[in-house]
Amino acid sequence: MSAPPTSCGSNLQLGSVSGSQGHSTDRDCRRFTLVPAPPGRTAGRRKGTRWISPSPGGGVPVATGLHAIGHLVCTTNPTLGRGLALALSGAADLADTVGEYPADPAAQALALDRLTGAHVVPFYQDQAAIDAARLAMMRHTVFGAPSPPPPAETPGRVTYPQLRAAASWDPAAFRAFWKINGMICPPDQVYTDPEVVACTRETLRRHGAAPPVAQPTREQLLTALTR
Repeated sequence: MSAPPTSCGSNLQLGSVSGSQGHSTDRDCRRFTLVPAPPGRTAGRRKGTRWISPSPGGGVPVATGLHAIGHLVCTTNPTLGRGLALALSGAADLADTVGEYPADPAAQALALDRLTGAHVVPFYQDQAAIDAARLAMMRHTVFGAPSPPPPAETPGRVTYPQLRAAASWDPAAFRAFWKINGMICPPDQVYTDPEVVACTRETLRRHGAAPPVAQPTREQLLTALTR
């Protein structure tokens, strides 16, 4: 299992005693990483969504007998409430792995790595992409940074913000949106579902992407907070 791409801007900072793909900024590396990051690998600066991989590219683990689950594998921004579910998924995968390979620590490490790639990575990468879009908009709104460009249209695919906007109007989009939030299936299965794509795009064509309820301005929020 390779590490998720750094183009999402994720802060890949936590290291592991059972792998050599701890990624970090220099500051965080001194605090958390137990093994050196590979040369030429960098990480973004987003806080809250972080990743490590327990074995280098599916190769031989650096150490065995200590398996990482939950926040030792990755942390995600709490906005979607995925931390506990990912930890429980890792615990279930670990139990299955030890049951299948009770006397082979190296096989345990590699098997758990594969299961993490199937059950955790998709939600981590989805969260990192959502965080990137939200942070870009927050920097624009709060600090006056350039407005982020709209996401490129990909044939046969919708994005989380598009689905969230359509969910206020369309029942199919609403169900699909909560399948992602409830982690019922990998996000890409929802984003590329033909019915979901068609309903979402038709809904956005009719209603636009703006929230259905008028949102308060920054000045109104500041006034309310200072009363």
